[in-house]
Amino acid sequence: MAFYDTGPIQNVNTDGSLIATSLLVRVENTGSGYPNAHVQVYRIPGGNSGGFSQQIIFAENVFSLQPSGNKSVFTLPLSLNPSMPIFGVRVTTSPDPGAGEDVVATVFTKDSMGNVVASQRALPGE
Repeated sequence: MAFYDTGPIQNVNTDGSLIATSLLVRVENTGSGYPNAHVQVYRIPGGNSGGFSQQIIFAENVFSLQPSGNKSVFTLPLSLNPSMPIFGVRVTTSPDPGAGEDVVATVFTKDSMGNVVASQRALPGE
């Protein structure tokens, strides 16, 4: 297995308004295998923005990746809301398609108009 994680993503402005309202996770396999990818979105309760303890799984799904750079784009049916001011995304692949080097996972957040607000790589081992 290989693990990819964004770590904590802050999703509330200083005035309490949401930065992003929806989430897209793009996972790409650059290897030749057919690993499964387990995507989890976890909420980090307030007061714990710097750590990973007390994570609450908010949404998850499993899908198969295509080989050799064919992009597998997976969209969770997830609306981000004020109950998730800090969240993270974890992708676990099984079997490991190349010591954690053959998968690239990127998380995109979008505002209510559908514009990409930010993108962040989910890096191996974090």
